Amino acid sequence: MPEDSDPAQRFLPRIRRELAKLPLTDEQRDQLTASLLENAAFLDSQGIPGQTGNLTEDSSFFNIETKVQAVVAALENEGLTLHEYIRAVHRQPKTLNVAPETVVANVAGVVEQFSGDGLTGRAYLNAAVQYPSLLWSSPTTVRANVEGVVKSLFAEGLTTRDYLKAAVAHPALFAASPGTVEGNIRESAERLGLDVSAYLKAALKQPSLFSILPDTVEGNVRGAAKSLGGGLAAADYVSAALKQPSLFVLSPGTVARNVTGVVERFSPDGLTGPEYVRATLKQPSLLGTSPETVAAHITEVVERFADDGMTTRDYLSAALKQPSLFAMSPGTVSRHIDTVLGFADAGIFRPPASWRSRRDRPVPATDSDHAAVIDFLLRNPNLMCLADDNYGLREAHQRMTDGPTDTKFLKWPRHRVESSLAAHLGHDSVQPIEADGFVAGVTPPTQEQARRFVLRALIHAGYIKGGSIER
Repeated sequence: MPEDSDPAQRFLPRIRRELAKLPLTDEQRDQLTASLLENAAFLDSQGIPGQTGNLTEDSSFFNIETKVQAVVAALENEGLTLHEYIRAVHRQPKTLNVAPETVVANVAGVVEQFSGDGLTGRAYLNAAVQYPSLLWSSPTTVRANVEGVVKSLFAEGLTTRDYLKAAVAHPALFAASPGTVEGNIRESAERLGLDVSAYLKAALKQPSLFSILPDTVEGNVRGAAKSLGGGLAAADYVSAALKQPSLFVLSPGTVARNVTGVVERFSPDGLTGPEYVRATLKQPSLLGTSPETVAAHITEVVERFADDGMTTRDYLSAALKQPSLFAMSPGTVSRHIDTVLGFADAGIFRPPASWRSRRDRPVPATDSDHAAVIDFLLRNPNLMCLADDNYGLREAHQRMTDGPTDTKFLKWPRHRVESSLAAHLGHDSVQPIEADGFVAGVTPPTQEQARRFVLRALIHAGYIKGGSIER
């Protein structure tokens, strides 16, 4: 082949000159050069091996900088940046085969058609950068795809707004044919023994399910159930996956490794496979969490409170009763435990005697009160998982009402604590707390005004969630 017929020899200088006009790193420039050169070679031969000479060096195809800047300038008000558009071109170099005005019209047309259903220019551009074929897809085609899917599944509860949200998260859906998407949803639901509406709800949380073949979904479910052992039925795994739809997508091998990894790590501390599997079915996110992450959640908390008597074996027993502890960040759990320890230090919570002292076993020398708190929380692990404002509510209740300092301090249901505090502040009805015009610092409030002021503040701060404020 003559040297000048080699696209790399003929087009490389021109491509390099054009890319030098763009603010790119050397690495970005090298990667984009390779992609554009490959596209140019394809156009030069029109896809026919051995044919050359159909693309000249002065072709408008090589006006790279001009095309890129034209699109970015037209869509910058929608948030498109130069580097984002460059990424789209790198993913799909044939984007440069489309005139800038066509790209702009395609984006604007889709956004205009679906703006009433919540689609914004920024959201659609995010999708198009990830899936660049949308940049040369006509608004008519995209609209037909979206509306076709919605129409086919409307009876099962699908709305245009919801499907657009799914498509923004999984941009290939803008280009997927309605027949394919509907078939994936209906057949997958049938194979899993689910109502279509139930599987549809899962797909809206895990949008890739709209695109995944029924064979793959069914294989993931049955394979994962088998890999977990213990006679686990596929229906049990399906129930867990409905709560954590990403499980429909995970391979059986990944699920199995996640479970066995945790069990192997903690088997010396008494954890068994069947126990942990039962915990994961109550907290399905664990099936998709790496063993390293789960292990860190356990060990970091234990190490933090080891001097107060916490052991890995005891904390694992607590987590098996309250599986969310396997999933919660150690920082969050430690903060909650520290909060309760602070209550004990302040004397507003007095835990029952530690089981160690009741059984004449040694109590850690650091602080027997802390050991008793740790023991109490390990026997009542749900109390380590309250919301931060729940602890704050209980502290406010105890300090204002001189309320209980025994286990009722933490064990009373939240609604009871809220009602008790509201009643103490003079409000025992379900009516909104009225504003009385009192302005701090202007006139001394009456006792009734002060109580209402405090109660409204507690509601406004989110400590009392069952009340409302008159506007």
